[in-house]
Amino acid sequence: MEAILFVGHGGRSPVGNQQFIDYIEAFMSEVDVPIKEFAFHERVEPNISQAIAACVEKGATDITVVPVLLLPGLHANIEIPKELTAAKETYQNLTIHYSNPIGINEKVIELLEKRLMESGFKKSNKEAVLLLSHGSPDPVAATELQKASLLLQEKINTTVMEGYLTSSPLYADQIKRLLQDYQQVYIIPYLFFMGGFKNHIEESLSHLMIDTPKKSLTLCECIGYVDELKPILKERVHNKDRVLRH
Repeated sequence: MEAILFVGHGGRSPVGNQQFIDYIEAFMSEVDVPIKEFAFHERVEPNISQAIAACVEKGATDITVVPVLLLPGLHANIEIPKELTAAKETYQNLTIHYSNPIGINEKVIELLEKRLMESGFKKSNKEAVLLLSHGSPDPVAATELQKASLLLQEKINTTVMEGYLTSSPLYADQIKRLLQDYQQVYIIPYLFFMGGFKNHIEESLSHLMIDTPKKSLTLCECIGYVDELKPILKERVHNKDRVLRH
């Protein structure tokens, strides 16, 4: 029997975790598969092994695992597959397919443009954009975010750069660079949920504004758990990219 398992990141914020649960439970009602479960990669239960056990108890013989992550990186490329491989050792007759994360595509670029327009972006030559991500030790994540920057830049015809919360290039340094040449910089958090990062980011932007009082910084809404991403998730449900073997 076929099953689908959606895997979210999991974090310290109960609000962010609940947003994932609400979004995925609503989405699962649109998926025509007999067994549907969700799990968190870290910090929160159900974890992946618990969710796989639940699928098997319900009769699953074939599970497609969909990482509900914006970018490929350490979690999607290494850690989650490692957990799934361990599950194969436990359930040797179980077939596990592993799909790709959301990644970069036209729907995501359109959503980024929407976030800009909601914040008053005018597509003038005095405006620039920064995509702000958490940061990952996996270079694949940085490559994908660069791809998003280039596609968005082509779409809106102004400079788009990337910056990170925890790795180089740091977002504050990138904003300083943009403010040298542009009057206004829009910052789009490339995140599902900002949580505690929001206060940290807003404080950093306030300090930057003190140094450049004649310039403007606008913090846009983050990507969020939105309907625009559901068609991509539906594609991931049906695109079984690889089969994990023990």
